[in-house]
Amino acid sequence: MTKGEKENSLIIIISRLEKRYESALNLDRRFSYYRFIIFIAGIVSTLLLFFYTNNTYTFISILVFITIFAVVAHLHSRLTGKIKRLKNWIEIKKTHIARMKLDWDNIPKYESADDKTSAIERDLNITGEKSLLHLISICTTKAGTDILRSLLSITQPEFEKIIKRQKLVKELSLLGKFRDKLLLASIPTKTQQSTFNFNEWLHLKKSLPQLKKIVILFSVWGFMNLFFILADVFSLLSSYYWITSILAYYAFSSLLAKKVSGSYKDADIITEQVARYTSVFDFIEKYKYKKESDLEKFVSRIIDAETRPSKFLNKINKYIEILSMRKNQFLWGGMVILFPMDFYVGYRIEECKQKISIYFNEWMNIWYQLEAYCSLANFASLNPDYTFPEIKKELVANESILSAAGIGHPLLPEEIKIRNDFTIQALQDVYIFTGSNMSGKSTFLRTVGLNILLAYSGAPVDSKSFFVHLIKLFTCINVTDSVVDGISYFYAEVKRLKELLEKLNETNQLPLFFLIDEIFKGTNNVERLKGSQAYVRKLIEENAAGIIATHDLELTKLAQENSKVKNFHFREDIKDGKMKFNYQLYTGPCPTTNALKIMEMEGLPI
Repeated sequence: MTKGEKENSLIIIISRLEKRYESALNLDRRFSYYRFIIFIAGIVSTLLLFFYTNNTYTFISILVFITIFAVVAHLHSRLTGKIKRLKNWIEIKKTHIARMKLDWDNIPKYESADDKTSAIERDLNITGEKSLLHLISICTTKAGTDILRSLLSITQPEFEKIIKRQKLVKELSLLGKFRDKLLLASIPTKTQQSTFNFNEWLHLKKSLPQLKKIVILFSVWGFMNLFFILADVFSLLSSYYWITSILAYYAFSSLLAKKVSGSYKDADIITEQVARYTSVFDFIEKYKYKKESDLEKFVSRIIDAETRPSKFLNKINKYIEILSMRKNQFLWGGMVILFPMDFYVGYRIEECKQKISIYFNEWMNIWYQLEAYCSLANFASLNPDYTFPEIKKELVANESILSAAGIGHPLLPEEIKIRNDFTIQALQDVYIFTGSNMSGKSTFLRTVGLNILLAYSGAPVDSKSFFVHLIKLFTCINVTDSVVDGISYFYAEVKRLKELLEKLNETNQLPLFFLIDEIFKGTNNVERLKGSQAYVRKLIEENAAGIIATHDLELTKLAQENSKVKNFHFREDIKDGKMKFNYQLYTGPCPTTNALKIMEMEGLPI
C-alpha cells in the first residue's frame, strides 16, 4: 500500500464513522423525546388510576413506568457513550491524516513530565513543536510520552532490545483496530486529568488489623443498638438506652473517622481514575491475541488470571461507589446506626489497596510502554513507504558502518523532500560536507541522525533500504550561547566538541558516529581552519566515523593528505538571476559559493 492509498482508506473509514455518528445523534434526539413521553404518560396514568381505581393499580402503574423509564434511561446512557466514542474515533482518524500530511495545527501537542532538553534532542528536533515526538506521539499519559521520548533519543543502542522492539512494533503496525481502541479506552475525562495522584493514594497504607478490630467493635455495638430499639418497641426497655447508645456510637465513630477518611475524601475522583484504568485494562485483558505472539507475551502480566487488573479494580470500584453514598447524610446516617458501613468499606478498600499496590506499577508500566510502541507502530502504518532497518550487531571486515538508499527527512513534506543515497564505509572515515548557504548540509545531517534514532527505537526509517551497525550517536549541530551562564557561542561549541573527545576515551564503548555542523564557526577564519584541521586529524585516529559540515573549503584539502577524509557537497544553479537548489549530494568539494550573490540579491553592497 502506498501513502496515497493509505490516506484514501482513512478517508473512507472516516466517512463510514460519520454516517454512524449522524445516525446515533438522530437516535439520541428520539430517545430524549421517548423519555419525555414516558414521563408524562406515567404521571397521567398514575393520577387517573389513583382517582378512579384502587391503590393496587396505582402502585403497579408507578412500578411499571419507573421500570420502563429506567430501562430507556439506561439505553440512552449507553447510546450517549457510543456517540462520544464515535466522535473520538473520528477525531483519531482525522489526526492520522494530519500526521501523514504534516498538518501541524491539527496534530495534538504532547505532554511530557520532563521539561529538560538534551543536546541531541535540540540538534535533531526530537522534542518541541513540529518535532519528531510531536509527529509520532499518540500517548494519552505523560509517562507514556516520556518513554517514547527516551526511545527516540537512544544514543547507546543495545542490539537485543532493538530487535525485540522492532518485532513488537511490526506486529502492532498491522493491528490498527487494537491501537485505535486502546487509544479510545485511554482518553481521559476532565476529572481524570486532575492532579490527584492515584499511585500515592494507593501507598497511603493503614493498619488492617486495627481497622478490623474497629469493624468488629462497631458491628457488635450496632447489634446492641438494634436490640435496644426493639426492646423499646416491645416496651421491654425505655428509649433512654437506645438514644444514649446511638449518641455514644456517633461520638466514638466520629473520633475514629480519620481511620478511613482518606478512603472517601476523594471518592469521586478515585472512581473516575479507577474507571479509566478499568477501561484500559479490560480492553487489554479481553483482546483476542494471536497465540505466542510478541504482543501476547508483552502483556502477559495483565492477561494472566492471577495478576489481571480487573480481579482487583472491580472490587475497589464497588466499595468506593458505596462510600460515595455518604453524600446522602440521611440515608447513610440511618444505615450506620445498625452497621459500621464506613469502617467496613474502609477496611475492604484498604485490603484492596494493599493487594493492588503489589502489581499497580507493573500494570501501569506495561500500559505506558504499550502507548509508546503503539505510537511507533502508528507511525509505521501511516508511512507504508518507509522501511524497517537492518541492525548489525558487530562490525565485519570490508562491511560498511551505515548504508542508506533513498534516505529522506521524516519531518519534511513528501512533495518537497529530496532523497539521497549515502554510505559510511569504515571506522575513522571523516566525511567533509561543503556547500553554499541553504544548500541542504544541515538538513542532511539531521536526516541521517533522525533515521539512526528511528532505527534504534524499533520504528521504520524514511529510506528505501537502510542498515546500520551498533554505533553511539553524537551530535554538535544546534549549539547555543548562554547570557545567564556567561558562555559565548564559541566557548559552548568548544565544550561540546571536547565532550565528543572525552566520550571517545571512555572504555568498553561502541564506535562513535558524529554529526558536526559548521565546526568552529564562532571564531576567525585563520584559527577556525587550524583548529578544524587539528580536530579532524584527531578524529581520524579514533574509534569513530562521521560527517562534518563546513563552509570552509580549505578544510577539504585534508583529503589530499589522508584517504580517510572524503569530500561531498551540495550545490546550486543560478537561473534568471535566482538561485535554484536541488539538494542532491555530490562527491568532491563544492565548486561554488553563494554568499555574495545572496547579499547582492538583497541589495547589500558587495
